[in-house]
Amino acid sequence: MLFRSGEWPRLCIITELCHRGSLYHILQAKDKMKLPWYRRIALAKDAAAGVAVLHNHDPCIVHLDLKSPNLLVDRHWVCKVCDFGLGQTKKGFYVSEGCGGVGTPEWTAPEVLKGEAFSEKADVYSFGVIMWEIASRLKPWSGLMQVQVVVAVGLKGDKLPAVTASVATDEPEWTDYNALMRDAMTHKPEERPSMQEVRQRLEPLKASAEGAERQRQTAARAGSGPSRESRESVDSPARRARASADE
Repeated sequence: MLFRSGEWPRLCIITELCHRGSLYHILQAKDKMKLPWYRRIALAKDAAAGVAVLHNHDPCIVHLDLKSPNLLVDRHWVCKVCDFGLGQTKKGFYVSEGCGGVGTPEWTAPEVLKGEAFSEKADVYSFGVIMWEIASRLKPWSGLMQVQVVVAVGLKGDKLPAVTASVATDEPEWTDYNALMRDAMTHKPEERPSMQEVRQRLEPLKASAEGAERQRQTAARAGSGPSRESRESVDSPARRARASADE
């Protein structure tokens, strides 16, 4: 919810209070709270849905500063997109034929860092970095100054280090989550999925992870935890892919 109040020159914007603060704060707090896998996927899916709304708007709205500090989480763990100060509308195939200094380098797509023409696929790259943060709970490009990030990503084509299942989770949804994350962060904009596709690919992962969590809670109330076999029986794209490979 967003409202404008007051009279010129005293204007203010009243927005919804998101009690849990930014996703960045949740992921990087010194006393890191336990963040279950099903909740991390839900946060990613909520954020993807918000960005997809922007991209599906007519004309398309490109955020251009998509990052975990600009994703707010309310008391019900719903993730919402904020801070549209750098946003632009897309009136042609590209949003811009090239401009520098857009966004925060750690999350900014390489084509933007290089001052090349870019489209809404720049937001998709930024979202891939957010997915990387959610999986690893690390700061992207930690230890590098912003100018070094520009050189590494924009000029050298460097990529964030791979996240392993041992770091993220051993849940069966990880395979599909990791594949989507890598697709979103590819350096070729035309090969990145749309935000609508990102949202659609996250939905079954969210349903699978939440179903598994309900199984765990039911088993805990009954006095025993779910077996690995029962956990993998929850339908997911990864499980279906494995079944097809076995055939």
